[in-house]
Amino acid sequence: AFTVHAAIAIDNSRIAQEMVKSERLSAVGRMAGSVIHDIKNPMSTIRVYAQVLKKKAPNDETASLVDEIIKQIDRLVNMAQEVLDFSRGTSLLKIQTIKYDEFMNGILLFIKKDLEKKGIVVENNCDYDGDVEIDPDKMTRVILNIAGNAADAMPDGGHFTINTKKEGSNLKIEMIDTGTGMPDEVKKKIFEPFMTYGKKHGTGLGMAIVKKILDDHNAQIHVESELGKGTKMTLYIPISHRQESEVNVA
Repeated sequence: AFTVHAAIAIDNSRIAQEMVKSERLSAVGRMAGSVIHDIKNPMSTIRVYAQVLKKKAPNDETASLVDEIIKQIDRLVNMAQEVLDFSRGTSLLKIQTIKYDEFMNGILLFIKKDLEKKGIVVENNCDYDGDVEIDPDKMTRVILNIAGNAADAMPDGGHFTINTKKEGSNLKIEMIDTGTGMPDEVKKKIFEPFMTYGKKHGTGLGMAIVKKILDDHNAQIHVESELGKGTKMTLYIPISHRQESEVNVA
């Protein structure tokens, strides 16, 4: 009888936790919807003015800088949309065939300055210069979220290394940091919503969103981490998505 009561109590506790988590996700969704509504109009205005500036740019360097402004405006709106999609359990992939090395170099241009300001040395070892079929905006979010976690784990500086090579029909992408690492109990829950280990800010949805995006791409992620020895996240992304250019994966 005790075993039965214990099992019921455990199950009730699990259900209660799921209900709390669901309500928190719903609250985040409402917040994200409000944020998107509030920022879209001013961001659209800034984007239009940036495009005007680009047309009047005196040289290619200035035009390139304005392009970066436009890109970051789009990225900001997409970030809020990603949280909203996750909270609603919906997502829309826009698969494109792109050059992987150009894609990664573009991301590194963005994150390298940020990480180097924090004393983090960034190293990119890419042994693949072919095409890959991905949603570039969503996969950018994956890389940025992982890089952001790595930066948080190295408050006093360190190394962040990205190794890429082809392995069978997949791209194998290793992202390695020399940060604080994490205990096993945290590692087991890293993809759960609202996991904020070692962070003083953020929604706690970063790695949950990473997992959702990778699942939508039929990709996998493997995490290795040890306290005091850093973390390695390995992505296995199919080179060919083999689906329509726009796939509803809700």
